[in-house]
Amino acid sequence: MFLSKIKTNRPLLLWKTYSSWLVFCICILILTNGLASLTLIRAYRFPVIDILLTYGLLIFWGVLESALLAALMVLAEVALEKVLKKRFDLPFRIILVLCLLSTWVILFLTVLRIL
Repeated sequence: MFLSKIKTNRPLLLWKTYSSWLVFCICILILTNGLASLTLIRAYRFPVIDILLTYGLLIFWGVLESALLAALMVLAEVALEKVLKKRFDLPFRIILVLCLLSTWVILFLTVLRIL
């Protein structure tokens, strides 16, 4: 009975949605940077384990940042909904879409070697 209440808790569902999209965006950004640096990595002849541990740490840190940012977004959305008595799903989803679009633009510009 208690688990069913947790699974239907709106802030938890919002947090899971926001954090998963933000984690996806941060992983794309970190891996884009890593793939753009492959020539330097080969030139300096870094060991593979160092590269994996470094980018693993960066992705772990990005996941933590994404979870924190998602929690802040959920807190802001819930607080605004309580104060103004109105749903704010659309503006926060637009923020997520803009984050995703900016991530893909950065990826595209990196592939074209503009950034």
